[in-house]
Amino acid sequence: MTGYTRYTHESQLDLNRKQLEKTLSRPQPRPAQNAIAQLLAQAGTTLLNLMTHGDQPRISVREVNGAEIWHAYDPVSNRRAVFNSEEALRSWLEDRYYQ
Repeated sequence: MTGYTRYTHESQLDLNRKQLEKTLSRPQPRPAQNAIAQLLAQAGTTLLNLMTHGDQPRISVREVNGAEIWHAYDPVSNRRAVFNSEEALRSWLEDRYYQ
């Protein structure tokens, strides 16, 4: 009986070893491949942003400690700005056309 149990245990160990060797023998991605993948991902994100947002400013508002904080990004000039009032944001938006 113990011989059968030992045989089954050894077979399981062999299977585990073979699975581990198979996993470890797979080619690992090279750093250059990772860099290329990251570059392609960034290019895709940029292209998507250009197609969906164009050159329009992007504006978001967040509440911090009960006050609204306005964040703006101008893709034409690649400038970012933060404002504590909507009026200040509107003034910045108007000024961007005169620069």
